[in-house]
Amino acid sequence: MVNYIPDGGESTYDEALWHVYMIVNRKFKEAIVGRFHEGVDSIWIHDYHLMLLPSMLRRDLDRCRIGFFLHTPWPSSEMYRNLPWRVQLLEGMLGSSILGFHLFDYARHFLSACVRLLDLEQKLTRGALTVEHHGRIITLRVSHIGIHPERFQRNRENEEVNRLCKAMAQQYQVMDKCVFGAIDDLDIIKGITLKLLAFEEFLRAYPVLRSKVKLVQFVVPRPSAVKKGIREEIESHVNRINEKYSTPENKPVEYRAGAVSFNERIALYRLVWIQSRY
Repeated sequence: MVNYIPDGGESTYDEALWHVYMIVNRKFKEAIVGRFHEGVDSIWIHDYHLMLLPSMLRRDLDRCRIGFFLHTPWPSSEMYRNLPWRVQLLEGMLGSSILGFHLFDYARHFLSACVRLLDLEQKLTRGALTVEHHGRIITLRVSHIGIHPERFQRNRENEEVNRLCKAMAQQYQVMDKCVFGAIDDLDIIKGITLKLLAFEEFLRAYPVLRSKVKLVQFVVPRPSAVKKGIREEIESHVNRINEKYSTPENKPVEYRAGAVSFNERIALYRLVWIQSRY
């Protein structure tokens, strides 16, 4: 729902799973309250797995500052209102002191759901988006996701990264080739299939470059179950592209599925940067 991906009618609303979701949130609440002590004035909660937790904590820790950041999109109110537990989830998140979203559109959709489903009033308080709920003011913040540049800078020249970069260059035979690199979770929302189709169209449109470009695609399986069809679809595209556009000098797509260490990630980035000059 949050990513607007059609499910072909496969998804159903399972009351038993909702009950489990509530139990999990309650267990987190009990663990946090049991460890809470004087001097702790803030609690940060992350993502859709714990949307009920802020309001559960608010009942026991009324004066604590509770932050909640959602790492997924928030759907439009028209789509969100189809969810049977729409009110409970809104009420749960509104136990927070501050709510974080990646994009302004997600915050706007959330506010729209609050207005339409809970009859709340959105305000602009000292330049910040806010909503009042049960006499409390909840602030909404838009914070884009980023990286830790210093960590990458520190590690890009270490011995292990140098070794991995050379090994990748040899394994993938990238000499005199322009390399595109990608590391994605094995998830339908990451657009891996669309990327492969775009690369295939590039190879079709520019035959003269088929021996000079390469896509190195690392795919990281997610901890949660991935539909078998997603993996098979990606591998089918990879195989078709390589069968159709390989040359004696080049296999256009190098595909690897499995865990990727931080040093391997930096090594691939370095390899792409070095080979981008060709």
